[in-house]
Amino acid sequence: MRRNTLEADIAAIRELVRALDRAIVARDAAGLTRILSDDFVGATPMGQSFAKGDYIEFHCHAHAGPLEIVSGPLDASRIHIHGNCAVVNRRVQVRKSGPGDRVEFFAVQRIEVGVKRRGGWRLVSGQGTRVAAGLPAS
Repeated sequence: MRRNTLEADIAAIRELVRALDRAIVARDAAGLTRILSDDFVGATPMGQSFAKGDYIEFHCHAHAGPLEIVSGPLDASRIHIHGNCAVVNRRVQVRKSGPGDRVEFFAVQRIEVGVKRRGGWRLVSGQGTRVAAGLPAS
């Protein structure tokens, strides 16, 4: 892969996962529809899988979802391009409303997979696992 193409793909993937975070926080169904491929399959930390429509419905529910997602640096070491496929491994910090108007803060280790089709990147899979405080970021 030519260097300029690789750099452009890394920049596009970086923006795609940032757009994902913004759409989740905003409960933006139209944004998620654009970001996720029609054949998107996600997985919960408990091993359940879900399709694009279920993912959007879950993240756009009025009482669900984080108040804020802060991603660590998305440098090239966290984004791996393999032809028309990209894998992103990142740690995010989540701020979410809890029971009794409590606010929770926790870390989630995320893996997203993107595919480049017709010149554009879309996410085809994603999974996040809540991690214990104090674990080193990977």
